[in-house]
Amino acid sequence: MMYTHERSIIGLMACDPLGVIGWKNKLPWNCSQDIIHFNELINNNVILMGRKTYESIPYNVLSRSILCIVFSKSEKINILPNNRLKIINSLDKGLDVVDNIEKYLTEDKKHFIGQNLKFFMIGGASIAHLFLEKNLISEFFLTKIYQCYNGDTKLNLDLLKQWKKKKIKSLEACSVYHLVRK
Repeated sequence: MMYTHERSIIGLMACDPLGVIGWKNKLPWNCSQDIIHFNELINNNVILMGRKTYESIPYNVLSRSILCIVFSKSEKINILPNNRLKIINSLDKGLDVVDNIEKYLTEDKKHFIGQNLKFFMIGGASIAHLFLEKNLISEFFLTKIYQCYNGDTKLNLDLLKQWKKKKIKSLEACSVYHLVRK
């Protein structure tokens, strides 16, 4: 099935040199530089993620976005005190929310629509792989943590191998790359 949508979706993730992104539903590292970069990008934008990612991110981080779109097949999801949450159970419904965002924003957030509103897919691995395999990501911000970590969840870096990559930040514990499709 071919998926089409109107708005651009940007990937935003961090991994170690081997693609590790998680350990027991948490980040295996504590890199404040990456968190600052992440917060700057998602502030007043829309974030898309899977249920496990949603449940692992602190509320104060999620509250920076104007809407969280969570993909989940499970009826049991821990809903944080955030009236800016949309739970989706299919890719088609998720893309409908992205393309028709006006219908899903609360009145106090509708003014963001005309202000270069961005849509960030922030993981986890299953959602990232699905979006990359279906060519739904137009660009990607990837933070590469220098140190290797043990993990049980990986981003398949081969899915980004053919993308044009440019380093945009070199920090003490990591580098940030901007990737676009060739």
